[in-house]
Amino acid sequence: MKALFLIIFSAFFISSCGDNDPNNLIINFKLKYNNEPLVMFEEVTYPDGSKIEFTRISFYTSNYSINQDGGEINTPSNEAYYIDLTASHSDLELAERGLDFDTGLGINSKIDAFNFNIGVTSDINASVPQDYSSSNDLSRTGEYWSNWNSYVFTKLEGRIDIDGDGISEAFALHLGSDAALRNVSFSNLNADENISLEIDVNKIFNTGTLYDIKTTPNIHTLQQISHINQLMDNLAGSFTVNQ
Repeated sequence: MKALFLIIFSAFFISSCGDNDPNNLIINFKLKYNNEPLVMFEEVTYPDGSKIEFTRISFYTSNYSINQDGGEINTPSNEAYYIDLTASHSDLELAERGLDFDTGLGINSKIDAFNFNIGVTSDINASVPQDYSSSNDLSRTGEYWSNWNSYVFTKLEGRIDIDGDGISEAFALHLGSDAALRNVSFSNLNADENISLEIDVNKIFNTGTLYDIKTTPNIHTLQQISHINQLMDNLAGSFTVNQ
């Protein structure tokens, strides 16, 4: 199964990790789980002791902004960027390398502050994939819920052994809606053009209150907005800058 997965995603991963402009802000995204590299399809321990493996972690980002000596610069407000960390974490070597994303923001001095959104703004969310050309990340029909009138901001998918019988069951936590938009912000960085962002996936489920994945292994409706908000809050808090 893992070999087939690698074949399917190899073309995507190669295109996502191509040459970057050295004068632009490059974000390196890495997934961690309890401070260790997270590898897709490999079991880790959920905070309640259950065995869990992840098969997909992806999200939209938007409104990147940096402060440097030359002032503040931003990505266009009408653009969003799809970050899929699945293929880039399909084995340990790749997971240790992470995924490079070129923001397109020119760097002329040390970066003092940096922030971005997880999800898309309400203006973008009022549009639909058919409004965009096929080369635009917002044209992805599989990342849009017509019933919600919303893009899927974040997907967390995998399998978990809920009752400890050795048989894993699928979970799919799909998070979206205008209320799910979150901002991630860092200051006092003194960073160059490369910023390494680590995401501790364990914290997505266990910051403050443990997410009850056994009761709610799937999120597909707006009636579950409280669960969406819990996970999006935790996701925003799971990012750290590795300097």
